[in-house]
Amino acid sequence: LREYIRKKLPHIDVTALARLIEYTGSDINRIESEIDKLALYKLDGWITEDDIKTTVLPTIETSIFSLTDAIFALDNSLAHKELASILETHNIHQIFTTLISTLRTFLYAAKLLSARYEPNEVQSLLKIHPYAFEKMRKNMKYKDRIGSLFSELVVLDRRIKTGE
Repeated sequence: LREYIRKKLPHIDVTALARLIEYTGSDINRIESEIDKLALYKLDGWITEDDIKTTVLPTIETSIFSLTDAIFALDNSLAHKELASILETHNIHQIFTTLISTLRTFLYAAKLLSARYEPNEVQSLLKIHPYAFEKMRKNMKYKDRIGSLFSELVVLDRRIKTGE
């Protein structure tokens, strides 16, 4: 994927390339669209990470990972900023369901890893993108906090759906 993007955008720096992949995932149609946009946006000079942050909207999954990173680090200010940013481009229902799904997948991954499954097996079984899996592994130290948050969100989800 990196080589493909480099052929299309030879003047993209390493951090910008990583950020572009992080923001677009492996959706080749989305990558193509963003490559076209970046090529027009930056006709001269190198494409930088700031250019990516300015012109490319991250996927909701990427945004949710940024939000959960802030939550798990107990950084309320950053969590608020991340949530406000996500709300600019996504509706609250989509955010809520993606957050629950992300946390559930994290908890499945944690359970499999603690059962001594190899990381590549867990990634394959749960069909987790490598970027997402690395973010999950980085947050394993917060497993109990994540479990508590997930439980609270499931109760809230039930209450919303039943009108309680």
